[in-house]
Amino acid sequence: MLPLVWLEVQRTGPATVRECPVPPSPVIEGLPLCALDEHTRTGKQAINRLVNEDGQLRACLQRFVPKTRWYSAAQHAAFYVDGAPVIRRLDWAQSRSLEAVGIEADVGCAQVPPEGVQPLQEAMRRCLPRLNSIRQELWLNRSGEI
Repeated sequence: MLPLVWLEVQRTGPATVRECPVPPSPVIEGLPLCALDEHTRTGKQAINRLVNEDGQLRACLQRFVPKTRWYSAAQHAAFYVDGAPVIRRLDWAQSRSLEAVGIEADVGCAQVPPEGVQPLQEAMRRCLPRLNSIRQELWLNRSGEI
């Protein structure tokens, strides 16, 4: 996809590199906790537990997502809140709209409507310290497999 993006950047005008905030990710035994995301067993367990424990996150899910998709939606939101951010991004005429459409499409796989993506990300961002606490607990109590 990068060659196509680069062609579009050249066609639409100048590009800059912008600095973006990246949430802190505690490191336990050399592992950044953001690595425990929807792609690992421990990460899924942590996110699912957060859904069960946090009433505000659950209320957001209840507002926008069918109950059968809560865990999947929360797992996607967690990834975009603390796994996907990078310090430097290429900024060009359509970069932000392309990114938003991509996130909406991905999170939409969990049946989150476009108007629910931002509120869900904000709810997950607020929960990040608690999620990292759960991740740390599960990691330290693991039975050897992530």
